[in-house]
Amino acid sequence: MTALVQTRIDNKVKVGAERILKSMGMSLNDGIRIFLSQVMMEKALPFKPSVVKEPNEETMKAIERVDRGEGLRKVSFEEFKQMLRK
Repeated sequence: MTALVQTRIDNKVKVGAERILKSMGMSLNDGIRIFLSQVMMEKALPFKPSVVKEPNEETMKAIERVDRGEGLRKVSFEEFKQMLRK
């Protein structure tokens, strides 16, 4: 037995997803069926939802500098509080 599922979605998302799934030999319906099957199997979303985006190039360079210990200095708690006020 099958059920009909209807939903409203932004057209750009639909078209983009269709294009990607087609390149994988699947239809949008196939992708949705696979997604829902994974939800059932895992009893959770099949991915970790996150609002965190990948760091851009500038941020990655800053992280690398900190990892190398560049630009770091010790400050007292009072100095730190003053820095936050600026």
